[in-house]
Amino acid sequence: MQVYREFRTLTSRPSVEDEARVSHKLYGALSVRDSFNVGKWRKLAIVEIKKALDQSSLPIICGGTGLYLKALVDGLPPMPHISNSVRAEIQERLVREGSESLHSELVARGDKMADRLAPGDSQRVSRALEVLVSTGKSLSAWQKMPVIEANNQFQFKTILLDPPRKELYEACEKRFEKMIKEGAVDEVRMFKKLKLGSNQPASRILGVPEISDYLAGQHDLADAVARAQQATRRYAKRQMTWFRNQIIPDLHIQRQYSESICSKIFSFIIANRLTHFT
Repeated sequence: MQVYREFRTLTSRPSVEDEARVSHKLYGALSVRDSFNVGKWRKLAIVEIKKALDQSSLPIICGGTGLYLKALVDGLPPMPHISNSVRAEIQERLVREGSESLHSELVARGDKMADRLAPGDSQRVSRALEVLVSTGKSLSAWQKMPVIEANNQFQFKTILLDPPRKELYEACEKRFEKMIKEGAVDEVRMFKKLKLGSNQPASRILGVPEISDYLAGQHDLADAVARAQQATRRYAKRQMTWFRNQIIPDLHIQRQYSESICSKIFSFIIANRLTHFT
């Protein structure tokens, strides 16, 4: 979501000052009007990695979206084409019936993806149903197919920052309060003026649904903030579970971030740069 230039605050993109100090790529590179997905991001990221290496610079890929990082390192399984008509139909049903109803349909059809998806995860539930309707195959079956464009040109080393859950949740809540003070409501207000529809990926940025409800008069701001903080905690929990199950890091730091761990992180980066990138 940090690729969208309209949402610097709500996606917690690097500050203008940080971007001026060191080169950042793909942050704010697209408009919320642009169609975007993991495959497109992977291609753009590879271009930037090659540019950095050609300049004898070490690219550092930062993020929390495990699917994107895994796709970069391991490649992507083939994904079916979904027609615009099927996608529009599923999105219309999502708005009308809700994601729980679509999830129930996955269960009724015996789709194994239903066991892996939370009924309220509207993005992934609707995607799973799109694939099932279009192809007759479960998304899980597509995901098990051999990857295409597997990485065979870069060596990756992974650092996982994995703080205790209590400290992580507290940081999430404080960060969202800070976002509100720095203009998150104005970002959502401007986004809503574009009238792009609820199926736009940017509409699922953490905080956008809750602030949108506040702007529509459905909740007061304090309630919207509390709901967004809860959604953020749930997302962080899913991230932690995903990384612990899907990633074997080369450096695993299981404590709250502080300046004291910087030397450990940078020593690891420098050592591996000398070993693997020169």
